[in-house]
Amino acid sequence: MRHIKTEIDSLPPGCPEWVTLELLNKTIQVWQPYYATDLKPEDALEIILNVGGLTKIIKECHSETICRNGSCQ
Repeated sequence: MRHIKTEIDSLPPGCPEWVTLELLNKTIQVWQPYYATDLKPEDALEIILNVGGLTKIIKECHSETICRNGSCQ
């Protein structure tokens, strides 16, 4: 299992104000085992933003009826 060797100490360019160093470091710690190369701060930021976008879509879809193959669930 891969572990980050050192913690990052600066935020990547374009980082939203609500993203902290602690969140970036925790994201790298959690996701690093699934990557063959070392994750960079920019990679962690992309993961955070993508997960946030997915969460938004799930919340929006949760309030709607989902129909597939002609039947509604």
